[in-house]
Amino acid sequence: MKLLTSVGTLLLLLAVGACSNTDKPIGDTSQNALDWPGIYQGKLPCSNCDVIAVTLELAQDNSYSFTQQHIGIDRKPEVVTGQFTWLKNGSQIKLDTKVWPTQLQVGENQLFILDEQGKRYTGPRSVRYILLKQQ
Repeated sequence: MKLLTSVGTLLLLLAVGACSNTDKPIGDTSQNALDWPGIYQGKLPCSNCDVIAVTLELAQDNSYSFTQQHIGIDRKPEVVTGQFTWLKNGSQIKLDTKVWPTQLQVGENQLFILDEQGKRYTGPRSVRYILLKQQ
């Protein structure tokens, strides 16, 4: 009888564990292991201007301020504020905006701008799609 009770308890614990929230990644991720809040800057490629000067400030409360200025053609910077969400893998964020970029991978003191498929840019020009954290 004790064996049946123990087996029943074990099955109940396994069932409860299976129903737990699996949206949060297990182990160290950019979200829980890095000092990600801060100001990031970079100069992105531009097809009709010199470069796009970008500043992205990420706050602990998942709010952001995104500033971009098209150097060589713009008169004043564009500023967008909003909220970002962490994706399930815990290493990427998505901005709640239609302005590009909307998805980034969070690394140690840097953000990698992701393409429309959520992948990092590759090749010799890939370094142009990185925002560096300012100290």
